Amino acid sequence: YSCAYDALLNVFYNIWAENTPKWSRRMRLNEHMNILINSFEKTKEHHMTLEQARDDLRIHLNNLNRMKFPMRRGAGTSVADLCETLLATESMGSVISICTKCHNKIEVPIDQLMFTCYRNSRRDNLQEALSHSVKQWLKSNLNRNGTYIGVKCCRTNIKSISTLEKLPRIIAFHLEGTKLIPDKSFSLTIETKRIYHLRGLVYFGEYHFTSRFITKDKNIWFNDGMVTGRSCTLEGNLRDTNLETLLQAGNKTVTLAIYAE
Repeated sequence: YSCAYDALLNVFYNIWAENTPKWSRRMRLNEHMNILINSFEKTKEHHMTLEQARDDLRIHLNNLNRMKFPMRRGAGTSVADLCETLLATESMGSVISICTKCHNKIEVPIDQLMFTCYRNSRRDNLQEALSHSVKQWLKSNLNRNGTYIGVKCCRTNIKSISTLEKLPRIIAFHLEGTKLIPDKSFSLTIETKRIYHLRGLVYFGEYHFTSRFITKDKNIWFNDGMVTGRSCTLEGNLRDTNLETLLQAGNKTVTLAIYAE
């Protein structure tokens, strides 16, 4: 099934198409995105269809990992795995995990631009448990004092300190099971302030993915590749939308939120 690709690439393509010179530079994060952007450029010149661009990417990723990106009949791909792979990048910072009892310390780079959101219990992390939106979760996750992510060592919770050293141009959040509400925008500051705007949402339910894309002028377009192919339906404007309604698209629940500056 290709619906994970259809849903995510619908968002990426429309971000790219609004300013092709800028996003052709900024979205070339790795070899996978190089292939995708090259294909997008061919579609603009009418040398390739979006379906062909999608299939070329599927073949490329399948050759790298047949289990994670299967092409056999009846097998699906996780949109989170797909997004994580496409947004892999050079290190943008680090996550340091420390056990307060044995003082064991592990440091790993932040080398992909999809954050997996968790909802911890009040006992583990009150601030994060009270988070209701992506913006609140991100603030908690980047707290300089660290946060608890449910991992234990020496029978105690491990504190993790996440630090961004560079600001990305595009960022995604895996929201499955969190009920976190997507914000219209949020900002991050490292020397200079950068504002990120909600540009896409991917939904999952009944073994199928759909998506919404938000234009620069805040119009919301819905796409279900199985029903309408590449055609999208205008649903309204983000300025007039209750954000809680974005948690659902029909009988499907939001699983991914994509932001871009």
